[in-house]
Amino acid sequence: MKPLLAIPVALFLVAAANAQAKVIPVSLTSTEGNHYSVYHFGYQFPKSQQIWTNTAITKNLAVISGLQYRRDTGHQKNAYPARSYKSATFSIGTTTVSPSTMSSTFATNVTSALTVVLNAKAWSLPALAIPTGSPAPFNIGINWAAPYIYDSTKGNLILQVELPGPAAKSYYFCDAERTVKSGSGTVQRLGTGGAFSSPELYALRGKPAGLTQGGSLDLQCGSFSKGYVGSLIIGLSNTKWGGITLPMDLSMIGAPKNNLYISLDTQFPFPATGSGTNYNSSFRAPIPSSPIYSGLMFYAQAWYADAKANNAGLVTSNALTLTIAKSGGPITQTVGHYLTTNTTGNYIYGANNAGGPVIKFLGIIP
Repeated sequence: MKPLLAIPVALFLVAAANAQAKVIPVSLTSTEGNHYSVYHFGYQFPKSQQIWTNTAITKNLAVISGLQYRRDTGHQKNAYPARSYKSATFSIGTTTVSPSTMSSTFATNVTSALTVVLNAKAWSLPALAIPTGSPAPFNIGINWAAPYIYDSTKGNLILQVELPGPAAKSYYFCDAERTVKSGSGTVQRLGTGGAFSSPELYALRGKPAGLTQGGSLDLQCGSFSKGYVGSLIIGLSNTKWGGITLPMDLSMIGAPKNNLYISLDTQFPFPATGSGTNYNSSFRAPIPSSPIYSGLMFYAQAWYADAKANNAGLVTSNALTLTIAKSGGPITQTVGHYLTTNTTGNYIYGANNAGGPVIKFLGIIP
């Protein structure tokens, strides 16, 4: 750790006038991530590591004085009781390992000495109430007294968390972002579909492989026993549509057990066509080859006309959360094990996926 006086005075003069925090990924500053993270606090008591690409943090120097996490609200709706630990150690440093090459062996990911920024006894996490909105506030804070000076020219950033004690599992999951290493996007199911007047086994589905810049959006819904007139909704939010809070229960318009999960920003014809007992809806649209679409998250849902299903004569499908692959590969990856003493961990998102908690870095992060 560099002595405080060795840090350029000019940096602190700039910091005093431009103190700022930074959420990584920046695109999720006020938007819920597409997944949740078991690490670092879902197990009691684990060891875990998270790596970020240097350019995701800063292109220059950064003064990091703490981290803030927010609870997951997309998958877990229950309250979280406070968590107590006998000790907690947070270490930070630079590494030549990238999110794409991160190993399941903890020691392999550490290529230079780590700085212990927090070594606490009788450490605790706050109790968190049942969420009332999305995303949740960044109210899980970890602060340290001496700032860590991160020089992005020396490598990627690595965080190591050690919470020793007996193994146990509880739901203290943080909001997280998941991507696919191979360069394809992600598709996640959101909510459930309503019932037709005749029994139908159906679902709205998407193909993640095409969700890239220059690729295509491919969606299908079915299979149905008959042809239905349908529409496909594309929206940019799953929390608000104008002044309406989502999801919206459609019982108010005569369609009980049907929900609008996404903002109704645009619609396209989505009829179920085919023959016999195999009717399906299909939609395909090109994705422009432009970096402005890198990491873009949006949503899809379908609705169908069925006069006998309910008084409103409509049925809504499940929705999908769709994320276009980010340029240049994943910006973060996490590995952990539920035993602090273990030397290896498991990728929490699988061998072909990458991701980690959405974190607000405190300090001066240009």
